[in-house]
Amino acid sequence: NLSGAAQFPVQLSEPDQLVYSAHEYATSVAQQPWFDDPAFPANMPALWDHFFGYLHKQNIAPLLLGEFGSTLRDPRDQVWLTELMEYTGTGTGGINFTYWSWNPNSGDTGGILNDDWTTVNTTKQAILAPYLLAPVPAVPTGR
Repeated sequence: NLSGAAQFPVQLSEPDQLVYSAHEYATSVAQQPWFDDPAFPANMPALWDHFFGYLHKQNIAPLLLGEFGSTLRDPRDQVWLTELMEYTGTGTGGINFTYWSWNPNSGDTGGILNDDWTTVNTTKQAILAPYLLAPVPAVPTGR
């Protein structure tokens, strides 16, 4: 919950070294009243704006969606993940993110990899793929 970060910002001697990191999880991790709201999932963008998104939208501070994930066992979780990814936006102007987790043994979220540690969970990957930036080729150093 970063809702107070604008009013009570972290003060560093070098302010350009600060990045706020939000964590967001679906019902498979933490049941919250907003998942049972009849307005779900339309209610989520306003909640995300309140808890962390305003930092990015108002250019207050850099924001990383540092953890989010789900097993997708509850049907609402797939809706939640799809809406969250749409909320992050696309391209370099979107909210940066890291998915929790790559490995499948995260008990409450599972991973991008299936339990065989080899194959990708294609449902999760299909939701994430439109929001991933293409890798940037390494620049030779001339050594």
